[in-house]
Amino acid sequence: MRWIRIWTEETLEGSTFEEMGNSVKMLAFRGIWFSLITLAGNSSIPGKICFTEKTGYNLNQISDKLKVGINLLEEALDFLSSKEINKIKIIKKNNEIIINIVNWTRYQTEYERQKQYRNKGFKKGYSKRLQGKVTAKGYKVKLQTDEDEDEDKDKDNMYISDIFFDFSTGSFRNLLETDIDNWKKIYNLPEVDKELLKMRDWLIKNKNKKKAHKKDWRGFITGWLDRNQKEIEEKKENKKRIDKLVDKVVNEDK
Repeated sequence: MRWIRIWTEETLEGSTFEEMGNSVKMLAFRGIWFSLITLAGNSSIPGKICFTEKTGYNLNQISDKLKVGINLLEEALDFLSSKEINKIKIIKKNNEIIINIVNWTRYQTEYERQKQYRNKGFKKGYSKRLQGKVTAKGYKVKLQTDEDEDEDKDKDNMYISDIFFDFSTGSFRNLLETDIDNWKKIYNLPEVDKELLKMRDWLIKNKNKKKAHKKDWRGFITGWLDRNQKEIEEKKENKKRIDKLVDKVVNEDK
């Protein structure tokens, strides 16, 4: 059985629904987009809608598979492959086309990449690592559990930064209201509190991973907020371009 991954929150709250709007035609385009993802997942070459690596399908064949009219399908393919939307890349060969789903490898094969780690079956608190220490008598080795390692790192981090994240309580310590007020002004983000909750959830989720244990917690927070601000600005600019494109498509249909 083949299956595809759908990033639920990113789909509902991200760019996909925003880009395609809610007009009747845009809703149809959205349905065709998800149908194309399904078709690409069922392909002999995942992420690529084709018969073989160098042989594509004609529009009639794709239309039949997706149970959609050819005219609507052509419009949807033009829209999805446009520079502004950039969800698919189309390669034309005579009367056939090969459709590549943009960023397929990034989103759909992440499961396979992480599979090797999940299959090791290590459970929290039971996986052990060899910790080496050179002594005058040679190389001394001791076993340390994940919980011991987390505890040691938490203690170290308390003295490295004025702000630190306490994994035992799942909260930031030494975080002042003045810090939050300043970040709201600097990054023009009124909902800094909401971003802090997202950080907390991310840290708890990755508690047993090295990347969750920071030496500069203030830098971690400001870096997160900086990236968030840039993403918001990019979305605003993209929305302006997409609105123009959607208006153009809708007006042409009238």
